[in-house]
Amino acid sequence: MSEVSTRLGIESAGIEMGIKMGIKRHEIWAYPNDALPPTSLIICTRNRPTMLVETVESILQGEDVPTEIVILDQSPVCNEVLSSMLSRRGCHVRYVQSTSVGLSRARNEGIAAAKHRLLIIADDDMFIDRKWFGSMVRTLLREGPRCVVSGAVVPSEAEVAGGFAPSLTLSDTPACHAGRPFLDPLNAGNMAMFRSAYEEIGEFDPHLGAGSEFRSAEDNDFGYRLLEAGYRVYYEPTAIIIHRAWRSADQYLPMRWNYGFGQGAFFAKHMRRDDGYIRQRMWRDVKKRALRFKERFWHERQLAKGDAVYCIGLLVGAARWAWTNANAPTPALPHRSEAIGEGADDSLSCNSDCGGGLGWGPMSHNGVSPKVNS
Repeated sequence: MSEVSTRLGIESAGIEMGIKMGIKRHEIWAYPNDALPPTSLIICTRNRPTMLVETVESILQGEDVPTEIVILDQSPVCNEVLSSMLSRRGCHVRYVQSTSVGLSRARNEGIAAAKHRLLIIADDDMFIDRKWFGSMVRTLLREGPRCVVSGAVVPSEAEVAGGFAPSLTLSDTPACHAGRPFLDPLNAGNMAMFRSAYEEIGEFDPHLGAGSEFRSAEDNDFGYRLLEAGYRVYYEPTAIIIHRAWRSADQYLPMRWNYGFGQGAFFAKHMRRDDGYIRQRMWRDVKKRALRFKERFWHERQLAKGDAVYCIGLLVGAARWAWTNANAPTPALPHRSEAIGEGADDSLSCNSDCGGGLGWGPMSHNGVSPKVNS
């Protein structure tokens, strides 16, 4: 991984923007390099008690720790270890048990329970790099309240025979996405944002995501709504989370189906706005995977099957969403603060709106998503 220098604080334009949004100057920017502002880290979980404890322990062993960890647990059985863990290294562990079902609902409840303006989200089956938390927070502070940060997700060694880890983000190049790129730049299992972004964009869609009717793509939907509202999604490769490869090989194809099914629902949800960009994205996605199926068929048969299953799931998910939501009102999106042409890939260097002119140059203009679901 390449090292990207970070600095605490942002340029005066970003500071004034934050103040206009009601964020107190002393609460965010006036911190020395060895201190961070109050931050809530949210972990949602269901029926993974041992991995959850190990995730929390790895966070608490980091170079920096959050002010609080909010654990939103949808498991039927209380996690006795974490429910009795009150505070460590100045980090308050808050265990919240919920009867709701679905990852989107859990994230919404976790954010509602969080006390602070800076929000970090991680999943419950991760090992955390020691520098991860500090890198996420300092990058978010540098980029300002109109950016959301997503970090690298790399796989662990297989924990079972044929084990794999999905939803990886492997690029070692920083990137700042804006407008309408033909990709999904946000990985919500490793993200940071100001509460003001969530309040403007709205909740994670409870119809999407693990445990819901449409099973996945809640982060792609949330990221799309961010970009449509004029936010940028910044990818920070030094903010590394290790996704544990605990899933066995026989879970690969069902997971590909779920990912395609949810992605199709996400596309169908926004195609109802008569959005040509979303239609282009959907058919590009199908075409890409169909071509890749042909390339993989003879040498990577299981991956080829995964592409085929994903495409079928995508089409079925889109049809299901269109059928079940035929009479529902068209989803409204926040007003975009910038007019960007339909279908434009506006992945760009960070400037006064996204971090004070770091001068990276064009970062991710190749149309290839850093988020790897295959």
